[in-house]
Amino acid sequence: MGSRIIFLRHGQTAANIKRELDSRPPGSPLTAHGQQQATAAGEALARHLQVTEGQLGRLGKIVHSTATRARQTANLAAESLANSVGLSVIPTPPEEIAGIHEFSAGIYEDSTTEEAYRAYIGAFQRIMRGDDSAGVPGGETGAEFLDRYLPALETQFDTLEPDQDLVVVSHGAAIRMITARATGTEPRHMVENYLDNCDISIVEPEGRPFGQWNLRYWVSDELLTQPWIKQR
Repeated sequence: MGSRIIFLRHGQTAANIKRELDSRPPGSPLTAHGQQQATAAGEALARHLQVTEGQLGRLGKIVHSTATRARQTANLAAESLANSVGLSVIPTPPEEIAGIHEFSAGIYEDSTTEEAYRAYIGAFQRIMRGDDSAGVPGGETGAEFLDRYLPALETQFDTLEPDQDLVVVSHGAAIRMITARATGTEPRHMVENYLDNCDISIVEPEGRPFGQWNLRYWVSDELLTQPWIKQR
């Protein structure tokens, strides 16, 4: 098993509850429930990172977007992860990096209308299918999203030692888009099997070009048995 990227969606926010498009950092903070989800996410990460008492297993580093909810999620998950192995803190604290924030909602930012939701969802589904010209008015295109997200991701991944994992605390649409494009997975998998708050996606580049990475985990182990997951 080589180095992997573990995507962790942030915890619940008030905007999530209202189904409000909230893509522009710093955005909404976590709700009390979102904080609980983030703490529980640390325990889920412990399993994926194969930690042992006093050791953080495969963990290389934790990074998060510039959004408040991502920073809070990363810090709470890191604290929980440290506690799970009897450490007071993570030796390398979560790091904020630019470029991995949510796909832009453009003119629909802060909107809760059905029109806005359909336009936004439609754009990100087209991008997952490979249409880099898709986007919403006043927002970014798929090409612009990839141009700022992928280099930031690869720069962080390239700092890992062999067999270390990179934990990336990011956002729902962004994680679905980058995972679908990175692995060539049928986009309907990411639509039909929703990535909820603090759910996890794991990809393994294995030195392959972007678009041919392996999808190792999506929400639960059971979902990897679906026929549209490409096995390489």
